[in-house]
Amino acid sequence: MTDQTDRPAAVISGYFLDTEDEPRARRARDAVQLGLGLLLVLLALPDNIQIGSLQDAIQRVALALPGWASLFFWFSYALAAVYALAIVAGFLARARRNPSAARDIVLAVAGAVALTFLTMQWSEGVWPPLSPEFGGEIPEPRFPILRVAVVTAVVMSAMPHVTRVLRILGIVMVLAAIIAGLGLQFGYPSDAIGALGIGMISAGAVRLGLGSPGGFPDPAIVASALAQLGVVVDGLRPATDQSWGTRRLVGHGADGSEIVVKAYGRDAADTQWAAKMWRALWYRDSGPAMASRLQSVEHEALIALFAARAGMSAVEPLTAGLAGDDVAILAVRRDGSALAGLDPATVSDSLLEEVWEDLALLHRADIAHGMPGTETIMITPGGHVFGDFAAGSLGAGDRIHMDVANLLFSLAAWDGVERAVATAQAGLGDERLAATLPYLQLPALDRRVRRQQAKPKNLIKELKEAVAAATDTEPPDEVKLRRVSAGSVLMAVLILVAANALITQLAGIDFQAVWAVVRDASPLGMLLALGVAHATFVAEAAGMIAAVGRPLPLQPVTVLQLSARFIGLAVPSAAGRVAMNSAFLVKFGVSTTAAVVQGAIDGISGFVVEALILIVGLMFIEGSFDLGGDIDWQTILLIAVAVVAVGVAVLFLVARLRRAVLPVLRDALGSVTSVLKDPRRAITLLTSNFLARLSLAVSLWLILRSIGVETSVALVLVVTVATNLLAGLVPIPGGIGVAEAVMTSWLVLVGVPETSAFAATIMYRMWTFYLPAVEGFFALQWLERRDYL
Repeated sequence: MTDQTDRPAAVISGYFLDTEDEPRARRARDAVQLGLGLLLVLLALPDNIQIGSLQDAIQRVALALPGWASLFFWFSYALAAVYALAIVAGFLARARRNPSAARDIVLAVAGAVALTFLTMQWSEGVWPPLSPEFGGEIPEPRFPILRVAVVTAVVMSAMPHVTRVLRILGIVMVLAAIIAGLGLQFGYPSDAIGALGIGMISAGAVRLGLGSPGGFPDPAIVASALAQLGVVVDGLRPATDQSWGTRRLVGHGADGSEIVVKAYGRDAADTQWAAKMWRALWYRDSGPAMASRLQSVEHEALIALFAARAGMSAVEPLTAGLAGDDVAILAVRRDGSALAGLDPATVSDSLLEEVWEDLALLHRADIAHGMPGTETIMITPGGHVFGDFAAGSLGAGDRIHMDVANLLFSLAAWDGVERAVATAQAGLGDERLAATLPYLQLPALDRRVRRQQAKPKNLIKELKEAVAAATDTEPPDEVKLRRVSAGSVLMAVLILVAANALITQLAGIDFQAVWAVVRDASPLGMLLALGVAHATFVAEAAGMIAAVGRPLPLQPVTVLQLSARFIGLAVPSAAGRVAMNSAFLVKFGVSTTAAVVQGAIDGISGFVVEALILIVGLMFIEGSFDLGGDIDWQTILLIAVAVVAVGVAVLFLVARLRRAVLPVLRDALGSVTSVLKDPRRAITLLTSNFLARLSLAVSLWLILRSIGVETSVALVLVVTVATNLLAGLVPIPGGIGVAEAVMTSWLVLVGVPETSAFAATIMYRMWTFYLPAVEGFFALQWLERRDYL
C-alpha cells in the first residue's frame, strides 16, 4: 500500500478525490436511487395525511425522553448541518480544480431545497424553518424535514468525489439527522422518510442527468502501488475494453512483455452487489459469493494458479494487492491476441480442439472458468492461453456444464455452429458434450458472451439441434436455471390481488365481534364440522379409484388425498399433484399414461357435478340470494353462449392455440367416453364427487349452526361450490385470500350477517384447508415410510 506522501496530488488531501478527468457515465444504480427515493416519498405521503398509531407512539416516546437526550439530539442535528456545510464549502473551494464536482453538489442541494419547499407548500401551505434547533419554541412537525433532505442530497451527490472516510461519515450524518429530527419532534417518521426520499431524488437526478465518475483509480496510483509490490510496469494506460467497477490498464514489463492490470475501484463492490442481487432474483444460481475488492483480486489470482496446476494453459498472475484505500489491483502477464479479434480462417481446428481439451482438464479438477469465450482466450505463437478467471469457482458442480455452453455459444457466434460443435466433440467427447444440452439456454450464458450474437435464442436453437444430432441424443428438458419467469411474476401479481381482496374484506370487519362469535360457538358443532370436513377425503379417494378403473386399497388412497393438500402449497401448480398421484399409482401397476389420465377424468367429473349443482341451485333457490333485483336468466344464458362461441372461434382461428388445446381435448373426451361406457364406474365417479362437495357444504352448515345462523344445506352447498369455482379462476395455491373474500361475500348475499359470515368462513377454511395442509405433511411422510411413494 502506498504511503500518504507517495500519492499523486489527486488525493493528497486524504478527503477529496480529483475526478475531473475521469469519464462520466449514467449508471443503473443512479436510476435505482432515483426510483427508490420516489418510492419513499410516495410511501410517506399517505402517512403524512393521516398520522397512524405507530407514529403517534414514536412521538410519545420522544416526548418522554430525559433532558440530556434532547441535548444530544440538538448537538447531532446541528452537527449534521455543519458537516453538510463543510462538504459544500470544500467543493466550492476546489471549484477551479474540480468544477464538475462543485456543480453536482450545488445542483443537488438546490434541488433538495426546492423540492422540500414545494412539497411543504403543497401539503401544509407553510415554509420550512431553516434552523429550528436554535428557535425559542419547538415548531410543529412538518412534512418533510428540510435538514434531512439537504444532508442526504449532499452526502449522496458527494459519494463519487470523496474518500471512504467521508463517505462513511456522511452516512452516519444522515442517520444522525433523521434520529435527531425525530427526537426533537421536528417531524414524524413519515416526514423523515419523505425527506430522505427527496434527498435521494435530488442527488440521483443530478448523477443520472449529468453522469458520475466511474470511481476508477488514477494510473499513477496503480503504477506506484505495483512498484511497491515488486512489479515494474511502464507505459501504463487504460485498455480499450472496460467494464463498470473494474478498470483495465495495459503496459509492458522490463522484459517487454505485455502486462494487464485489473483495478477494482469504488464502483466494483456496488457493481458486484447489483449483479449478484439481479442474478439471485432471476436465477437459481446467483454466481460467485460476494467479496471485497481485495478478496476479488486474490480470488481471481487463486483460480488462475489452480487452473495452471490442473494442467490448463492459463495466464500468469504477477501480483495482487491494494493501491491506496479504495483500489485493489491484479497484474497478469498476457501474450498473444484475443481469439475474438482473429480471422477464423487463420485458426486451425486442431488448435480449437486443444482449447476444448484444456477446458476439460480444468473441469476434471472440479474448477469452472466462469466465462470462457473468444474474448478470454488468447492465441499465442505456441498455442493458446486462458485468461480472466474473475467468475471462476472451485467445487464448481453444474457450472462446469455452463462453461461448455458459454464456449460453445461463443465459438458458434465467431465461426458458425458446425465448426464449434465438431471441435467440441473432438475435444470433449460425446458424453461430455451431450451433458451440456440441458444447459444450452440464455440464463447459462455470461452477459459478454451473449452479446456476441444479435439473436442469441436462434443460435441456441441451432446449437441444440446440432449437438443432439452429433451425439445421437434426444434433447432433454432444460435445467431450471431461471428463478423468475413470466408465470411466476403473474403468480406474484395474483397473490397481491388475493391479498388485496382479503384486506379489503377485512377492512370493514369488527374483529372483536368476530372473536365473540367464535368464542360463543357450540364446541360440539365445531367438532362435528371438523369430522365431516375430513370425510371429504374418503369421498375423493373413492372418486380416484373409480377414475382409475381398478381396485385400490382405500386407506392409502385416502391418505394420498390428505397429502395432496400439503403438496398444493409446497408445489403451487397442478404438476405437483399429478406427479405424486402418478408415482403412487405406478406402485400398484397402473401405467404412467393411465395415471395421468386419471386426473383429467376426476377433474372433468368434478366440474360437471359442480356445474349441475350451481345450475339447479340458482334456478330453484333464486329467492334466497339478495342480488339487488330480478335475474334475467335469458340474458345470462345468451351471454354464456356468446362467451363459449367466441372461445370456440378463437380456438379454431389461432393455429398455435388449436395445436396445443385440441389434443388435450381429444384425450379428455376419449377418457370420459371410456368411463361412460361403464355405467357402474360412471355413477361411482359422479356420486363420489357429489358426496365430496356435500361433505364440505355440511361442514359449513354445521359451523353456521354452531354460531347461531339458521340456513339450509342446499343453500350452503351452492355457496361452497360457487366459492370453489370462482376462487379457482385465480391460480393461487389453495385460493388463499381469494376464497375467504369470495365465501364471505356469498354468505352475506344469502342473508348471513357480515361478522358471522366472516367468522364462519375462517373456521371453514381452517377445517377444510389450513389444518389438512399441516396434516398433509405427516400424511406424505406416512406414504413414503410405507413405500407408497
